[in-house]
Amino acid sequence: MRECFARCDNPGVSATGGLRERKKLQTRRAIAEAALRLFAERGYRAVTVADIAEAANVSPRTFFGYFPSKEDLLLVDADARMDRALDAFREGCGGGPILPFALQLARDAVEAAREFLNSPENTASDMEQAHAAMANRLAGRWLKWEDELAAAIVSATNADEADPRPRTAAGAILAAVRALLEVGARPGMGAEPATILGRAFDLIGAGLDGYGGPEGPPLD
Repeated sequence: MRECFARCDNPGVSATGGLRERKKLQTRRAIAEAALRLFAERGYRAVTVADIAEAANVSPRTFFGYFPSKEDLLLVDADARMDRALDAFREGCGGGPILPFALQLARDAVEAAREFLNSPENTASDMEQAHAAMANRLAGRWLKWEDELAAAIVSATNADEADPRPRTAAGAILAAVRALLEVGARPGMGAEPATILGRAFDLIGAGLDGYGGPEGPPLD
């Protein structure tokens, strides 16, 4: 997780777009790195926004200009990884069936979550609080990612606005990821994540198989 914070990027800020933009990126990274250091030293529960701001040498007001809440710091890498997964999906599936690329996107999303959840820097009590705190933040993220994935599928399949399949496919793909994260977190769950994800994609595969390719069914 240390590497995750160290490389966090704001996709809306260019590191080469001028002094002001570079300073913004540096400040964002400084806040994230300070938060990681404090989380490791004291635990997530004990660290406040004021603590992070002081360690990063910024004001609490500046902190909130970059991160709406402390919980958002835990999702920085998830955002970056999802952006990369969506980029790979867009590049790979144009003109061909989307299912193989959808499965890879799901694997990337799950790996991002598992990297965070399995970090040795997170204690059980910290994670219990973090999960509860992140619930509302994640709800908004899932909707954002579904919108972006649906738009990518529209572009890949040349769908028109009346076609319900891009939104349906995006919802099904991300539902498989969410199901894995929920089921895989249960105590005593022996199945490997790849197995659980494979079962979910077996279920939706019949509907998505061939969709996006030249032989895909037309919309009547």
